[in-house]
Parts: sequence; C-alpha cells; structure tokens
Amino acid sequence: MNGLKVIEFGTYIAGPLTGLQLSSFGADVTCVRRPMDVRGMTQEYEWNPDMYDSLSKGKRVLTLDLRLSLHVEKAKKMIASSHILVENFRVG
Repeated sequence: MNGLKVIEFGTYIAGPLTGLQLSSFGADVTCVRRPMDVRGMTQEYEWNPDMYDSLSKGKRVLTLDLRLSLHVEKAKKMIASSHILVENFRVG
C-alpha cells in the first residue's frame, strides 16, 4: 500500500481503526479532526483519551472546522488528490 494517499474523516472507533490499519500497511494517512468546540468532539475525546490517541498513531492529524468555507475548500482539495476517503458518519 506504499504510495496510497488516504484521507480519514473518522469518529470513535470504526473510521480511525480503518485508517490505523491502512497506515500500518504503509499508506500515507491524514486524519482530519473536528475542533474541540464542535458538538460531540469533547465527548468523543473524553470517552477514552488513550484509545483516541492510540488510534492516531502513524497518521498525520489535521484539525479542520468544516463550518468555515476556507476549511471546506481545503478538505475538498485534499479529497480530490487522495486515493481513498474513509468516513463513518451517520446518514445525513
């Protein structure tokens, strides 16, 4: 998987674990996190900070606030230049 570029918009376990596995197989994974002031982010981190940190191992972590159009454009450019997009958001 060397050379594969992965963008991960994962929450809790499923998305981040997928990114971790791809990273361990050699993919270049960029994990996009929400800012701590976004609804649910503090609860996600406080739920299990050690697991949260360990699921980020081997990845580049970038915080983007997708409420801002500048950050949305940056995310779109990253997605367009990647091979794989990982996300595990609920429908809607």
